[in-house]
Amino acid sequence: MNIEFKNLEDVKDFVNNRYGEHGRDLKSVGWGDSDSQNLRFETLVRDIEIIGKTFLDVGCGLADLLPFLVKKADKDFKYIGVDLSEKLICDCKKKYPTFADHFLVGSADKIDVPEFDYAVVSGTLSYKFDGVTNYSKSLIGALFDKAKAGVLINCLSTRCDYQLPKNQHYDPLDILSWAFELSDDVNMFHDYPLFEFTVQIFKQP
Repeated sequence: MNIEFKNLEDVKDFVNNRYGEHGRDLKSVGWGDSDSQNLRFETLVRDIEIIGKTFLDVGCGLADLLPFLVKKADKDFKYIGVDLSEKLICDCKKKYPTFADHFLVGSADKIDVPEFDYAVVSGTLSYKFDGVTNYSKSLIGALFDKAKAGVLINCLSTRCDYQLPKNQHYDPLDILSWAFELSDDVNMFHDYPLFEFTVQIFKQP
């Protein structure tokens, strides 16, 4: 059965239902396994200085980025997690009580968030709904405007041999074009064994 989303509310309902079914599990947020997730995170922060920086995790899901950053920099960084799903945010607060005040419900471009160096957008733009391309470009632009250092984005790629109907895949050249509208300091990585790519967009001095 094909799953279709009309808007972000439909996406939120889908995620909430999946969380109700699987609980605190990678399946609830649509990831395959911990190894691929770790590779994804490693690529997002490739050549990035983590120590002393503040990361805004946009569409944080179960906040799996948080323990990854802890392993990288112990506690010498700051983390803010934002998600549309109140259920996921509630879970995150219970799982990581010392960071409970750092989890927020809402859309990162619509709510007040503390200052941050990097916005991390990992898988957040992967669900297909009406107007998703315009939404994605607008969100990236808004986050880049707020960021002190830049935006780190992970997207599903059109350069693959299989796509689920519910998923939004992007032409890497389109995202690269959007990135260069914001900055000339841009990296793209399409060199790791997942059906996706990563773009880093940095603020220029």
